[in-house]
Amino acid sequence: CAEKSQNKEGMVKASLIKGFTFASTFKFPDSIRNFQYCLEQSDNPLEKIHLLVQIGLNYQKMKNYENALEYYYRARNIAIETNDYKNMGGIYHQIGRIFDFTNDNQKALDNYRKSLEIKIQCQDFPGTAATLHQMGILFAKSGDVDIAGRYLLSSLEIERKIGNLEGQIRSLL
Repeated sequence: CAEKSQNKEGMVKASLIKGFTFASTFKFPDSIRNFQYCLEQSDNPLEKIHLLVQIGLNYQKMKNYENALEYYYRARNIAIETNDYKNMGGIYHQIGRIFDFTNDNQKALDNYRKSLEIKIQCQDFPGTAATLHQMGILFAKSGDVDIAGRYLLSSLEIERKIGNLEGQIRSLL
């Protein structure tokens, strides 16, 4: 029985590695299939959150926003049930991005605001900067350049404080 358990654990690890490998080579359906297998085997809420987000990201990269939202919502629900605020902030950010991509600006903004509130509360400085940046881009797309500038400058300021050169460059673009 222990041998069977070790074999199952090995298969889950192999599927996880394959999931990331397929995603990095743009073979998203194969990636999803491997992450789904891992998800079916997991009883750990944190693992489930991470796997659901990975599946959502794959669907997002395929521009299948409906399925991406489904997996992000499932991840969000587990994060809420387990009071996992750090992951919850990132999930709201991803949900906001989906609504941003589909030009539902109000829903995008609502989710970015939830994300920002949680990230500030958790002192997630890189995450806070990323969400401020996305909010700035959203306002710029809608033509409100004054508000956009404030969000983008706030993002840049945080990136400078934490020494994230890549984030500083992103904030300037």
